[in-house]
Amino acid sequence: MDGLIHVQEQEVLEVVECQIGDDLTSPSTIWQIRDDMRAIWALGYFKNIISRDERSGSGWALVFEVVEKPLVTELRYEGAKRYKRKKLNREIEYTGRERLFFDEALADLYRDKILGYYTSQSFPNTNITWRVEELAAPDTVAIVYQIEEGTRLPVKKIVFEGNTAVRDKELRKNIETKQSWWFIIKRHYDDAVAEDDLKKIQYVYWDHGYLDAQASKEEVEEFKKGLKVTFRIEEGEPYTIGKIILQGNTVFSDEELLSTITQKPGDIFSFRQMTLDEIEMIDLYRGQGFLDTRIPPVQEQWVKDEVNHIVDIHLRIAESPRKYLGKISLEGVVTLDDGSVIPTEEGEFKTKDFVILREIELKEGEPLDWTKVVESDRNLVNLNFFKTTGIPIPGRTNLVPGFIRQPQQDPGSNIENLLLRLEEIQTGMFTFGGGISTTYGPSVFATLTERNMFGYGVRGSITGEYGRYRNRVALSFFEPHLFNSDYSLDWDIYYIDQQGFGRRRFDEERIGTSVTFGKELNDELTLLLGLKGENTDLSPESGSRYDLDPNTIPDVFNLGSNVTTSILFGGVYDTRDFKLNPTTGIYSRTTVEVAGLTDNEFVKFQAEGNLYKEIVRKLVLAFSTELDLADAYGDPGYVPLQERFFTGGARTIRGFEEGGIGDQARVFYKDPTLGAFRTSLGGEAAFVENTELRYSFTEMFQGVLFLDMGSNWPEISDIDPSEFRFSTGAGLRVRIPGLNAVLSVDFPVVLRKESGDETEFFHFSFGQSF
Repeated sequence: MDGLIHVQEQEVLEVVECQIGDDLTSPSTIWQIRDDMRAIWALGYFKNIISRDERSGSGWALVFEVVEKPLVTELRYEGAKRYKRKKLNREIEYTGRERLFFDEALADLYRDKILGYYTSQSFPNTNITWRVEELAAPDTVAIVYQIEEGTRLPVKKIVFEGNTAVRDKELRKNIETKQSWWFIIKRHYDDAVAEDDLKKIQYVYWDHGYLDAQASKEEVEEFKKGLKVTFRIEEGEPYTIGKIILQGNTVFSDEELLSTITQKPGDIFSFRQMTLDEIEMIDLYRGQGFLDTRIPPVQEQWVKDEVNHIVDIHLRIAESPRKYLGKISLEGVVTLDDGSVIPTEEGEFKTKDFVILREIELKEGEPLDWTKVVESDRNLVNLNFFKTTGIPIPGRTNLVPGFIRQPQQDPGSNIENLLLRLEEIQTGMFTFGGGISTTYGPSVFATLTERNMFGYGVRGSITGEYGRYRNRVALSFFEPHLFNSDYSLDWDIYYIDQQGFGRRRFDEERIGTSVTFGKELNDELTLLLGLKGENTDLSPESGSRYDLDPNTIPDVFNLGSNVTTSILFGGVYDTRDFKLNPTTGIYSRTTVEVAGLTDNEFVKFQAEGNLYKEIVRKLVLAFSTELDLADAYGDPGYVPLQERFFTGGARTIRGFEEGGIGDQARVFYKDPTLGAFRTSLGGEAAFVENTELRYSFTEMFQGVLFLDMGSNWPEISDIDPSEFRFSTGAGLRVRIPGLNAVLSVDFPVVLRKESGDETEFFHFSFGQSF
């Protein structure tokens, strides 16, 4: 071989078929030499190849003389402002470690890839040329691309052609390519995303039974200083379901499996519903420990009658062996900056093992029921101690890294262990700040909270607040499993100095404590027993500079200091999936409180019921109803003001002044020239109903539409639904990262009010409505 520089001789000889001893003058050898030259040329390393014979000792040598192409050792980009060299190299899959020999086809190939990337990123008018520059090293060159980027254009219009069965609106909702909105939101074109959208369009048609539907994409056009993206659709005809045939099932009967299928013969086929039905079917198997049972994708199951447009579904079930749970092991982990997960050092992981294990629904030796794994995951998510994937999704595991299956090394074993890897999040926090609420006005506050004290799962907090209308100090302690049992302890100590606000034109000072014991009967039902003692001092609204006429102050004001001691009985029923942001389930709390022994004697009944149901992904219907009743049975002959029920405001019926609905009194000044002021008296009966549609845009932001109604009445016998107030409106919920707090803003519109009601058009508060 002559002329080799960057290529090893052995690389060339590997494609040469001529052998030592061949007769160079024979026709067969001459043809083989020609074939060998073609093979050497196909290597792509050379720009010229010749062969010759030359005398070598007593014989002849066959010599291939080659001229190598220059070696490309560098790609350079001139004029590239939007993207750096590293980014462009990655997009065209050039690492710099390749051995590339220059020719125009190679330069054109990379130019087309670069141009394609710019086009996919909404730079359709980009122009790219190239040139070659020799480098200092012999026979090495750099390819230099001159890039004129042009102007990045937003997507101004998305057009669907050929669709009659499915509206443009539904198609736009399901694709990722989006139109820009005025000058506020600019959406750019990505060719790879648009290619994926073709499959999404097809899935939409499959949902409507159009199994022959095909989607294609036209060339992107410039349109009104932007881009126009056109999708062309061939719809075909809708298919109805013929037969649904099961194959391979031995664990469950046809009847048991078909009961999970909501679609029936004669129905229009729906790809989405059939997929959901099959997930339910697989869950039957997973719930019994057949974890690896599989069903092929829906599109591999159908048999189409293209003449009559009927589709038969053949469900070929690949059943797996049953698995039993061996052991569950726990491991604390941390995620490094590069995304790798490593175990924690000794002492770094705070939560005690028993706190975690008591939330796990599985037992060793039982079938490995994956539905119980999902329930255990939900229990641990609700602790709010560990890292999750984001907004929890029902029916799946959300912990990160979470549960990991560990099959035995013996392939014939039906025992599997589970490794639970958990990464702790911050559970202790000191917050200090200020804010303003439409209820309590401006204030500053400081809170020290720990949700997992010493790793024992105990929650404690101390809060101090100083504000215009309210000052308070509160200490709370909650042990959900007292001595690791089914009993709980909730203990509060508080001091509240609260001035009149809204329609509640009286000041109150409270100091008290309450302790509530709970007994968990099962995962859903808890019985309650509580004790409370409180001293309350009521007075007319501070700042009143003039004396009041005592004859006009209602008895229920119970002015001065009075003491209440009470005992509480009740229960909580809770099937919510996630407590911080429920999507399904019920929360109900019913209590009866009996006060006596000291100054106040009354009985209270309070019942609250909340229902949550996910309508579609991320859209949740939340419904709450509350009935409150109170009745005095002894001294002082009435339910005192601080124990009565007040409605109106951010937490009850939005759009009305805080506590302003219901019975009111006019309190006169002794000086008749000063007139009087109105104050709410609350009621001994109240009913409030709230309905909300909640949509989570992101983990941080949630939009709300609401309808509120209800009222309160002076006495139980006065209850009259015709006096209900109604309001509607929209709101925004902002989950503050790291604080486990929700900021709520609501804009209500009052639909029905009574004379004397004061309305408001804005509410600002902390916490979810219910």
